[in-house]
Amino acid sequence: INGVVASITGGTGKNYCMAPSVVLSGGGGSGARFHATVSPACQISGYVQDAGGSGYTSAPAVTLTPIARCYIVSQVVFMAGMVIEGDGDSSCIQWDGVDENKPIMTASNAYHFTLRNLSVDCRNATHTRSARVGIYVTGGTLFDAADSTIQGVTVQYCQAKGMEFNHSYGWLLLGNDLQYNGWGLFLDDGYNNATFVAGGQYSDNTHDGIYVGSGSSQFKFHAIAESNLENGLHYKAPLIGLSIDTAYFEFNGNGPRGGYDVLGEGCSSNPAVGYDCMATSVNISNSLFTATNEKASVYVSLTADFTFAHN
Repeated sequence: INGVVASITGGTGKNYCMAPSVVLSGGGGSGARFHATVSPACQISGYVQDAGGSGYTSAPAVTLTPIARCYIVSQVVFMAGMVIEGDGDSSCIQWDGVDENKPIMTASNAYHFTLRNLSVDCRNATHTRSARVGIYVTGGTLFDAADSTIQGVTVQYCQAKGMEFNHSYGWLLLGNDLQYNGWGLFLDDGYNNATFVAGGQYSDNTHDGIYVGSGSSQFKFHAIAESNLENGLHYKAPLIGLSIDTAYFEFNGNGPRGGYDVLGEGCSSNPAVGYDCMATSVNISNSLFTATNEKASVYVSLTADFTFAHN
């Protein structure tokens, strides 16, 4: 002791898939702070001193508070009609660190399911590696991945994509936070119809906050996209019906490649390719943009029936 707390020793415990909080109390002193580290086996592997404190005359009591209901998984597969609901950030799904190419949560041809109020962490337990995709939704030749809701979900630290949609229809994305990924929300080129994004943020990603691929239709965005190193929202033609309304864009495009708050591209740089290579019915209104990014706030090309109002 000698006035400061130099170290903590104790058992390894079990089921600590994420590091618990460490609180020291008593001992006659104050100011000592430590944080715990955990092993891939979900056990306490050690304690790291953040501050030794002062005035301690005896060993303080150590209290560990685990993060509730945090599970390391290989993969969670959604079935039609399924509901998975947590109680916020204290309910988490974490990658097991084995196959980085396997999405942590996936739905194939599933419909009418709900995912609500939990976090998905693409890092392994020691935060040394990451899975490529957090949540992957795909349809098929017979059915779309359709008419489902993801609400209050946080997805972070994925190498490539926080959420990826391929051949989907009628999705509600409400109040989700997709941060520190390659892309936040990624709609593959091909077919994704009637996607509604409201609330939450798609920020601090190394590429785009949102990518809306060619072949998409009726995409609506009412949320925040800021501090993405390339673009806040990036769409690519051919595309029909994209609406950005009451959205907030700030500090996008500050990475080495630059970017925009909103970037809209045709499927060719040659305007002579014609109508089939254009985005049509694009509306941007009632939204806030900043001028701090390296290029422009909004840049669109090969876009027809374009409205930009009240921004």
